[in-house]
Amino acid sequence: MCRSVPFCPRVVQFAVKEGDFTVTMALYDSATYEHPHLRQPLMLFLSDIIFVLLRIEGQDQVKYFFLSIEDCWGTPTADPDHETKHQLIMKGCPHDKTLSFINVIGASTVAKFSFQMFQFKNYSEVFLHCQVRLCIPDLQKPCVKDCPVKQKSKRELADDYQKIISYGPIQFLVPSRLETQNAKGPEPFRALQFWVLSAVVSGAIATAFVLTAVAKAMKK
Repeated sequence: MCRSVPFCPRVVQFAVKEGDFTVTMALYDSATYEHPHLRQPLMLFLSDIIFVLLRIEGQDQVKYFFLSIEDCWGTPTADPDHETKHQLIMKGCPHDKTLSFINVIGASTVAKFSFQMFQFKNYSEVFLHCQVRLCIPDLQKPCVKDCPVKQKSKRELADDYQKIISYGPIQFLVPSRLETQNAKGPEPFRALQFWVLSAVVSGAIATAFVLTAVAKAMKK
């Protein structure tokens, strides 16, 4: 379906009693959300700020639900259950210190947030995952989370209303922190080697001049 268009966001499908719903996930380069990242795989710097857009797509059906985020996290592989992970959002609230909500999550069919890119040690890629929920905008169970998280209500929606949507891989335009540290480690030693070599050469040249002068003086 997306082969004929220049940009295709990640998609997850919901089939519930209210109908069929689609939630999309896309990454952007700024808070204006005008220019989505198109390159696949996405190449970023570790200093880049990522702007995420999650949205319930469709026409009349979107009136049934607001979009809520339960959790978001990163893994070094495409497996959302990988044992190595970095938590960005937990139970609807920010868990990463760089994460910011751009809009009120759970108050509309759109969810926007940003965070600074990160990398896993000994891995070259990152995959993003979000567990999203189709939330019924009623008074009994507010869709907007109260952060810090309080005790959950006993009334829960069926599992059919929660799914994981993923994005990846994200690769990096700079070496990992470990590689950078290893690359910088020998530099002082190289500088010392160069200084010692320069001193030895300079000393040898000075000695040669002295010996030449002494030899000429003796000849006289």
